[in-house]
Amino acid sequence: RCPDHPVTRAIIALAGGALATPSANYSGQPSPVDAAGVLRYFDGAIAAVVDGGPCRVGVASTVVDLTRRPAVILRQGGIPEAEIRAVLTPLGY
Repeated sequence: RCPDHPVTRAIIALAGGALATPSANYSGQPSPVDAAGVLRYFDGAIAAVVDGGPCRVGVASTVVDLTRRPAVILRQGGIPEAEIRAVLTPLGY
């Protein structure tokens, strides 16, 4: 993931590098778009949420497989396919 939120970037910086983190939903289920929704969704299964405000995009992350050429979009998210292709095609993906 490539977060653009300043709180998330600060947490990554404090950790000293990249973090492997899950989405705030079970696989295949829609993601909550704010901290209160995450707490409701997990219904006591998690202790806390870092609240940086509501999600700006409100949809799941776009997932792209770069191990193949051309690249394969595994999950469409907030970045339109045309924008992804415009960046990847000149790079040979």
